[in-house]
Parts: sequence; structure tokens; C-alpha cells
Amino acid sequence: MKFLFEAEDCIVGVIVGLILIGLSGKFFPLPEWNILWGL
Repeated sequence: MKFLFEAEDCIVGVIVGLILIGLSGKFFPLPEWNILWGL
């Protein structure tokens, strides 16, 4: 159970990191889905 929690935390961290990198626009642009990103 602890392993599942750590794996989920890692996945969330990767997703948040990709969103932050995409928002900075340095590596790759995110699609203009303002509703999805909540901007």
C-alpha cells in the first residue's frame, strides 16, 4: 500500500513538472486549452 502511494506521488510530480515546463514554454508549448489548465 505504501508503494502505491509513493508511485502515485511520483506520477503526480512528473505531471506537475511537465505542466510547469510547458507553461514556461522553453521546451515545448502546451495546447491552448485554458479550461483544462484552469488559466
